Amino acid sequence: MNSLQQRTRVGDFAHEFNAERPHEAVAIKYPAEIYTPSRRPDRGLPDLEYPFRDRDVLVTACGRV
Repeated sequence: MNSLQQRTRVGDFAHEFNAERPHEAVAIKYPAEIYTPSRRPDRGLPDLEYPFRDRDVLVTACGRV
C-alpha cells in the first residue's frame, strides 16, 4: 500500500467512527454530534531551548547523524 491509499483508508475509518456509528459511552450518539471545538486558540509549541552542553544535530532518514 502507498501512503495515499493509507490516508484514504484512515479517513474512511475516521468518518465511519465519528459520524456513522453511535457510541454507548456518549449516550448512543455519534461523536460528531457532540463535538465542540476548543475556545482556546492554538498558539503552537514554543521554540525548544537545550542546555549549553547539548546540541541539536540532523539525522537522515536512514539514521545517519
